[in-house]
Amino acid sequence: MQTISNPEHFEVLTSTYDLVTIGSGSAARAAANEARRLGKSVAMIEHGTAGGTCLNVGCVPSKTLLAAAATRFAALHQNFPGIKTYAEPANLALLVNDKDQMITQFRDTFHVKGPVEAGINVLLGTAVFTPSENRDCVSLVVEGSEDSIQVQAKHVIIASGASPFIPEIPGLLDVDFLTSSSAMSLKSVPESLLVVGGNAIGLEQAQLFSRLGSKVKVIEVAPRIAPWLC
Repeated sequence: MQTISNPEHFEVLTSTYDLVTIGSGSAARAAANEARRLGKSVAMIEHGTAGGTCLNVGCVPSKTLLAAAATRFAALHQNFPGIKTYAEPANLALLVNDKDQMITQFRDTFHVKGPVEAGINVLLGTAVFTPSENRDCVSLVVEGSEDSIQVQAKHVIIASGASPFIPEIPGLLDVDFLTSSSAMSLKSVPESLLVVGGNAIGLEQAQLFSRLGSKVKVIEVAPRIAPWLC
């Protein structure tokens, strides 16, 4: 089991914590940092990439690419007389590479080095709840790639993130479909794009690729778009 600990805050790796977070994304990091500020012992359990959904495949990459797409859109739709602007086809590979470099820097600064500096132990592996003989604590086993470690926690926050929902559409699994995560890693702008779902994420992706140059259509089963935002 790999662990990251800060010797300034912990002389030895303890197996009992005031707080354990399952996940290391934005919500988990905020809670863990506040607990450390209050002088509590904290561990974060992470089985994937540090930083969670928002940083790696959610808010940060989408808003970065949306800002770039908005710049292109504004150049193509300039309405002030006396000013001429234009925009060439988007080089999505360069945009995605720049986005990935920024995310890597954020991840290293705030989600890898940050917990160490705050005195938070990061346990790499999958969390499994187990029976506890101590009524005041919750027992967990962190199953890593090489070994496992058991920890006790007075409080546990489950902040395990999210993943794209794949609807049960006949024939969908027979085609090379995209999700909101994989779409933001494309290296070229698709000529056309069909977005299934007209809520926040679907409309966000539709706007992004439309402004980058794709012909986009949105399908929504509800009688109006953005039905969950009502």
